[in-house]
Amino acid sequence: MSITVHKEPKTKSVTVTITENLTFDSYKEFSESYKSLASEKFAQYIIDLRQIEYLDSSALGMLLRFKETVAAADQAIVLRVSKGAVADILKVSQFDRLFKLQIA
Repeated sequence: MSITVHKEPKTKSVTVTITENLTFDSYKEFSESYKSLASEKFAQYIIDLRQIEYLDSSALGMLLRFKETVAAADQAIVLRVSKGAVADILKVSQFDRLFKLQIA
């Protein structure tokens, strides 16, 4: 798994891009990628999951933890996903109620 963080000062947004799969084995790397963001203020957080094909139940917990750690109630968190299994898992888990889903 690879994680990149891109900050866009002009739009006050940050994009966390994840490649490969998001599973329990990814916990440490994923949590380290966003801990530094907690002290910064962004208007929007984007988690780009379009390049992954699978996420497990621990990944759902990691996304919730991300939300608790970095975003205030008024800040948008967008999950960008491709059509397929990942989008289906997020919908069945009702993550569309907690996050804004952008399905491409």
